[in-house]
Amino acid sequence: MFNSYPASDTAATVGRAALSIHLAMTFPLIFNALRLSVHVLFFARPGSGEMSTARATAYTLAIVPPLVALGTAIPEISTVFAFNGSLFGSLIVYIYPALMYMRLSAQPGLLWGRILPSAVAAFGVFLMLTGATVTALQKAGALSH
Repeated sequence: MFNSYPASDTAATVGRAALSIHLAMTFPLIFNALRLSVHVLFFARPGSGEMSTARATAYTLAIVPPLVALGTAIPEISTVFAFNGSLFGSLIVYIYPALMYMRLSAQPGLLWGRILPSAVAAFGVFLMLTGATVTALQKAGALSH
């Protein structure tokens, strides 16, 4: 967004500096939560206590370089937003509710208990894949807006 303004524009320069400071201050907070979530989700055992410094360093070395490479490879934030919308929109609207309904439902019967929610979840997966494919084709220039 700020690249649309010339380097001599004072307000844009202040905005660039403010955004840089914001990212430098919030990235460690967000990354710490990500690192802890990865640890708890994949490697923590009940009652294992806190994460060791060596393990935290290993997570950092395993996660930060791919994130930096991905951020460098994607020059426009609109690309991230487009994929975010197509992927997580379908998950939140179609797939997760159908899976939760199947898990929590006390509805007897095959149609309402399994078939219909499975069809809704499958439709959500179809929409998610279609949205991601269309977004990739648009960003590659194969589809015009």
